[in-house]
Amino acid sequence: MLGRRYVDAIRSLLGKISTEQMSNIEKAGELVADCWASGGAVFITEMGHGTASELTNRAGGLMALRQFSFSVSVNSPIASCQQDRPRSTSVIPEVEQVRTAVKLSQIRPGDVVFVGSVSGKNIYPIETALQCQELGAKVIVLTALEYTERVSSAHPSGKKLKDVGDLVIDICAPIGDAVLEVEGLPVKVLPISGIAFTTIMWMICGEAIEQMLKRGLRPHVYMSHNLDGGPEFNEREIAEYNQTGY
Repeated sequence: MLGRRYVDAIRSLLGKISTEQMSNIEKAGELVADCWASGGAVFITEMGHGTASELTNRAGGLMALRQFSFSVSVNSPIASCQQDRPRSTSVIPEVEQVRTAVKLSQIRPGDVVFVGSVSGKNIYPIETALQCQELGAKVIVLTALEYTERVSSAHPSGKKLKDVGDLVIDICAPIGDAVLEVEGLPVKVLPISGIAFTTIMWMICGEAIEQMLKRGLRPHVYMSHNLDGGPEFNEREIAEYNQTGY
């Protein structure tokens, strides 16, 4: 029964997305197509659980949708008694990491960057959006607007992710993400934001493909590597993508 109830919740979510967010999804697809047509690049950051890896390097997916990720490792071990020594200047490690990563990245003015967060409160996605905008890139935000209204921002500016996007798409996930109440449990079960993120992003990809074809530009798409001829097809397509950028 829980499985069936979950499917019903998914149907309801997708229906809400298709009726309430379609206009913004179409705008996002147009922004992506505009970017590729003008020689720009499009990046997706990690949003939710595994969304970026779901959207990149996938059969049927766009070769030109690229992942932006980073890690920062600083090795400076000291004695435990020295861990809390005051700094000469105020530093927020997450902010500094993002600023450095964006500056060192291939993101350029005019590019498009997708940034997502269910709650929209955390430092990393907010700072990523701010830094990309400062660089001159367009930022498309995916977040749960109902959820974000109920939480406080962790970013030093007090802003939430919904406040820093050039275009904001509501993923329509509920407060707390989980969707089903179960007798005997103190919290709801079965989250739904991952399905929302992934579905919306594939919808945007579809809109971008349509827009590109209308302009006489053929975006390059992966074939399944497991089909006969798949590896050879992808090798040819990747070579062409590296010449066109889309």
